[in-house]
Amino acid sequence: MKELEAVLIAFREGTHCEAAVWGSDGRSAPTVIARSSTKVQMPDVLPDEPGQSVPTNFGTQMVTRVPSVKKIWLTVGPCDPGFSPEDRHTKLLMPVVTQFTTAALEVEHAATELAERYEEINLLYTIGEILGRTVTLEDAAATILTEISETVGARVASILVHDARTNTLQAVAALGVPKSEIPPINADDVSSVSARVFRTQHPLIVVGKGVTFGKESPYGRGEMLSVPIMWTTPSGGMPLGVVNLADRRSRQPFSAGDQKLVMAIATQIGTAIQNARLVSASLDQQRLLQEMSLAHDLQMKLLPSTDVVSPEAEVTARVVPAESVGGDFYQLFKLREGATGLMIGDVSGHGYRAALIMALAMSASAIHAQNFVNPGQMLGALLNSLRECRGKSAALRTPLLKFKYGT
Repeated sequence: MKELEAVLIAFREGTHCEAAVWGSDGRSAPTVIARSSTKVQMPDVLPDEPGQSVPTNFGTQMVTRVPSVKKIWLTVGPCDPGFSPEDRHTKLLMPVVTQFTTAALEVEHAATELAERYEEINLLYTIGEILGRTVTLEDAAATILTEISETVGARVASILVHDARTNTLQAVAALGVPKSEIPPINADDVSSVSARVFRTQHPLIVVGKGVTFGKESPYGRGEMLSVPIMWTTPSGGMPLGVVNLADRRSRQPFSAGDQKLVMAIATQIGTAIQNARLVSASLDQQRLLQEMSLAHDLQMKLLPSTDVVSPEAEVTARVVPAESVGGDFYQLFKLREGATGLMIGDVSGHGYRAALIMALAMSASAIHAQNFVNPGQMLGALLNSLRECRGKSAALRTPLLKFKYGT
């Protein structure tokens, strides 16, 4: 706020009256944001209504609430002998102070949004590393669960995967509680939070001390966030399991932002689970050929259905990989103001490595497309994300990517 302080100093020189701006987060006493000199003291009266002016300190100071989402006040006075604070002084400074404080709040909001986007991209990098390695389902789930828990600050967490043979949700990874203490949960259990989230395919934040519904007793430590693990197909979403998070270190309740963050990577968790299942099932050549066919189906199902942009646009798409899996792909986006985005990409080479780059490009583009309407800016952000990812993962350094994107 050095620029604002310079304005207040110039105001004092022109009017012979001091000026200051004060702010409060609502939980603590107001503190000075900028002032013309140290002669200005905190007022003894602070009006609640924006635009309201009141005299303080026996008329030597005028205080006005600044129109803002935060509590901010402008004070004019005390003044030199022979001068006194006037309404015109406040009217002169108010537009300038409002502009400065609004800009500061916008910067703060942008920084928060950037931090959230960084968390999402960072989690995508981690999942990319998992997809690039030969790991068991348990190893993949444990690594992903650790990253999610560290991001949201949960002490207790688990990943439950659906077993179609028994129609139960079974723990494949857990933090803060032994996996052996998490019993299988029937997917039709009406008293289970996890079963409900799995059936409805919608996340749920359960609030209340001692969440011990049914077999969720291991998570009974206050609030619990439960999110479905989804595998997106052209015909819709297929639930694979559930992520449960509880006992937050900060003691703060789970927010909509936390829920959004976990949901943003839920599909990628499903992809990692599917990939780990395929790898663990590759025991001989015959089974490997069968799994490559499944991998082809999986990759095709990662491509969005053309009706996701309807009714704003009519789209027809066809992808035929040179091998079972490859790097050709397209992505469709619903953008702001009714716009539709289309991206077509081609990763050099064939096989799992190209398919991995394709999955990462699609995932990162889905995030960046919501932040940039301009195609050039969106592609620039996507390139930066993929460039950082290639630097972190040896499995991603060879393939190259070329794509076109437009709205």
